[in-house]
Amino acid sequence: ATAALVTIGAAIAQPASSVIFWGGALQDPARLGPNRGTSNQSIRGVLMRLGPEGLPGMLMWAVFAGVVAVVGFRLARRAYAAGDSITEVAAVGLMACLLSPVAWIHHFHWVVVVILAILGADPLRDRRRLLAAGAITAWFLCRLPWWGISWLANGWSPEWFGRVLQNADLVGALL
Repeated sequence: ATAALVTIGAAIAQPASSVIFWGGALQDPARLGPNRGTSNQSIRGVLMRLGPEGLPGMLMWAVFAGVVAVVGFRLARRAYAAGDSITEVAAVGLMACLLSPVAWIHHFHWVVVVILAILGADPLRDRRRLLAAGAITAWFLCRLPWWGISWLANGWSPEWFGRVLQNADLVGALL
């Protein structure tokens, strides 16, 4: 109901923009930019940069996505059974990023929920929670994928380290 109300409200407030979006831009796959670019930190995006193309690449994506889905939904189910709704939402949110064909860097806002899940209700009870939350916060605030682009563009060695940095949001989300 909210989505319908907002869509209708936008059409009333900006009819020309709504026609442009719903009548053409929405159906234009090129408007998203290159899915192979660093900004796409989903499993598929990383495999498009690193893995084989065509059917082998699609099969790798299906296998990796299947494994992440099984592990992720198991974690979400365990959190649900324990009454830990924050961890449950965090797991499903990260899976939305990892399993989607396209997950732009800004889609990883789910990391905020992950940090809250790690901190728990009483983060001072276990200092390891504070350290883990701090490390994840630093990991995602540093924008490591852009460091990876710079590393690769400058031709620094080893190249694999630049590739790890370039795909750091996926690595961080999997961890």
